[in-house]
Amino acid sequence: MRVWLIIALILVALVATFALQNLSESNVRFLGWRWDVPTTFLLLITFIVGLIAGWILAACGKRRQGKGETKTEEAKSAGK
Repeated sequence: MRVWLIIALILVALVATFALQNLSESNVRFLGWRWDVPTTFLLLITFIVGLIAGWILAACGKRRQGKGETKTEEAKSAGK
């Protein structure tokens, strides 16, 4: 348990160091809009969008897996 706590504290320290060293602003252009945002905020938003996309893709994969299993079960019961 202590090993995970130490790893978590090290990761928090690394993320905090990264955030503090990347406070400069970046220009972002998207569909005609333009923003000046801190680089850390930009990376955080990109990370969150990636997490959401990963969860959606994982959920779609589980649905397809579930549908395939029901068809296999139906085929097995029809053969009995």
